[in-house]
Amino acid sequence: FSPISIPTDVSGVTNYVVCSGSDLVFTSDVSDCFSSSFVGSSTIQITGPGGFSETINSGSSGSIPITQAGDYTLTAQIPNSPAQCIDCGRSVCVTVLQTEIDNCTSILASELSNFSAQKVDNLVRVKWETASENESDFFEVLRSTNGIDFENIGIIEAAGNSNQNLSYQLDDYDVKNGIRYYKLKMVDLNGAFNYSSVVATNFEESKIQVVPNPSNGSFQLIGLKGTNQIELLDVQGKVLKQLESSQSNEYFYLNQTHGMYLLRITNSTSTSIIRVLVGE
Repeated sequence: FSPISIPTDVSGVTNYVVCSGSDLVFTSDVSDCFSSSFVGSSTIQITGPGGFSETINSGSSGSIPITQAGDYTLTAQIPNSPAQCIDCGRSVCVTVLQTEIDNCTSILASELSNFSAQKVDNLVRVKWETASENESDFFEVLRSTNGIDFENIGIIEAAGNSNQNLSYQLDDYDVKNGIRYYKLKMVDLNGAFNYSSVVATNFEESKIQVVPNPSNGSFQLIGLKGTNQIELLDVQGKVLKQLESSQSNEYFYLNQTHGMYLLRITNSTSTSIIRVLVGE
């Protein structure tokens, strides 16, 4: 039998689309029949109205906003091996409705001002704040061990309507050694929803890490101990940002152009330098 790859919906998503902020973007997984015959990772090629064209990795979301309703074609692109595989990638047709595009501009029921996950003793404390809420229903806290496949670990009721800063919290007691990724699904009363960015925490006694890396400019420095002097430098050694931290995690939101940067972490016993890649 020949191996076959076909695009499939990501868990918790319908019609292969999801809101990223106020933009509708594609997201898709790839289902492989006889997947043991493939070596490498699959991608999805997407084409559609207005010359739309984008390639995304299996299990991830796109970065190009969908601005036109209509029929789009998603084609699974198999890995490079086996080389003899001919026409193994299958296509699906997805009809994107204008209401799906419009929903993304109106589903920001909760204006999220902060979202974090911190190790506290033997648990992870997931905290978030909203600056305002409009017809919000509830929040789902999602957890992953690989940053791709997320599961719901708790639901917190939202305020509904508010013009004040509100704080929320969920404690995750089911933790094991290793990195745990978290994101928030914000759902409003009409069923529309939006996702936060992904944050991570590390339960291992391991080296300092940057996650994700590469990133779009939003990333975490995890595994810190004690008090550290942290500097962000460009490749010429110019200091772009510096801070002192006693936290185990630090969050960075960069407005820098894409390229390579350096994080220099100095404490009383050592100095570490980590390369950080920022994509377009």
